Amino acid sequence: MARRSLLGTTIRLGAYGAAAVAAAGGLYAARLAATTTVVTPLPEDDPIWSTEIYRRLNTFGNPCVQDKIVKRVPLTKIRPELLETEGALVTELNRGLWGGAGYTPQRLLLARSLRNEQTADQLWTRDELVGSDYATGTRHTDHFEVVSKTSDEILFR
Repeated sequence: MARRSLLGTTIRLGAYGAAAVAAAGGLYAARLAATTTVVTPLPEDDPIWSTEIYRRLNTFGNPCVQDKIVKRVPLTKIRPELLETEGALVTELNRGLWGGAGYTPQRLLLARSLRNEQTADQLWTRDELVGSDYATGTRHTDHFEVVSKTSDEILFR
């Protein structure tokens, strides 16, 4: 009876683990693609281009990459308290976006390389991101800042 080497078993288990992670990631990506529509670029007549904040921050009219996320959710799946308070649904959407599984790998990489005493006042952890109200001026992961918040949108740069 031949004994398997510890190294061979470890390599085999690592390969199985990597395959399982890849399969789970593929399933998550397929689910996300099936339930979310990302429309880019925005049309030239989109209201964002005429906002005072956009004109102030882009004085030279430089081209921008804009993503607009449209998530269709049946009304029966929305918690009633999110519909009772103006702006609660938009805030909750951003909590899920930034504190969810999709942003976690990037957040962890950014935290590893950019988190320091100069960025200590920013949101870095999942708990901070899901607990934030995303008020104007909120900064997170040294890459995003809320420049405008209304009852129906939150604008980041």
